[in-house]
Amino acid sequence: MQLSKWVKLMAFITLLSLIYIHLQMNIFDLAYQVKRNEHKIQNLRDENGVSTYHILALKSVSHIGEKLLDQEAAMQFISNDKVYELALSQETIKPSLNKATKAAIGNLSFNFQNWLSVSTPQAEARLSNNN
Repeated sequence: MQLSKWVKLMAFITLLSLIYIHLQMNIFDLAYQVKRNEHKIQNLRDENGVSTYHILALKSVSHIGEKLLDQEAAMQFISNDKVYELALSQETIKPSLNKATKAAIGNLSFNFQNWLSVSTPQAEARLSNNN
């Protein structure tokens, strides 16, 4: 009878050990899967950065200029004989700013200069000494 209890106990301990080992293996497997996924994500981020750089390079002014002014392209700068100049009379030229707008801009610059002079440490010290 003692032997059967001992065998049952050993079988139970063996079964618990196998379950524990299986769970530990699953934990390590999940950790490796996370590492692989993080590596894939990092590679995708790198590829995204490279693709973004290539897209911005294709949109850049220098690249577009090179494509437009390429020897095989039919586009060229306009020569001076194709440029026309128009003479306008003084009546057709309207002043860009009227008097009210000029006064408002003058007031803004005056207010900004006052604000700058008040916000300096010397002015703040003068204000605190006066109070």
